[in-house]
Amino acid sequence: VIFVPASCAGVIQPCDVGLQHFYKNHNCLAATKYIIELVQTQINTAIPPNEVKLSILLPPFGNASAEWVVH
Repeated sequence: VIFVPASCAGVIQPCDVGLQHFYKNHNCLAATKYIIELVQTQINTAIPPNEVKLSILLPPFGNASAEWVVH
């Protein structure tokens, strides 16, 4: 826990917003890349594009999102 003195939160907030933007943008790009790789893998194994399936279950995406944060 970090103590922020009175009237200083406004000074720190722009930094916080800037860091969140970088983090969210990084995760969005990583998620897009991950999904594209999943689709390309299925298409490369001769699955017709109209039969490509993506799992929306939490474990696969949970593991992938943890990997996005690390990389």
